[in-house]
Amino acid sequence: MKLPEDMMRCLRGRRRLEEDDVSQDHLIESMDPVNAVIQCTAWRLGDGDWALIVARWMVKAGAQPKDFLLWDS
Repeated sequence: MKLPEDMMRCLRGRRRLEEDDVSQDHLIESMDPVNAVIQCTAWRLGDGDWALIVARWMVKAGAQPKDFLLWDS
């Protein structure tokens, strides 16, 4: 799966690569989508569990991920 560049930068950083080091992109792009989001969250917020916490809140509140695209700027 082709991931957006902002996610690729996070996932490269998580692997201790430079933001523009594409040497492991084939491995990164083969990641499970849930794991990719968890790893991006860990890189940005210091703990991947935040992705799971927010996902649970979304489900319990009846929200879909696409609902949040309205807030995307």
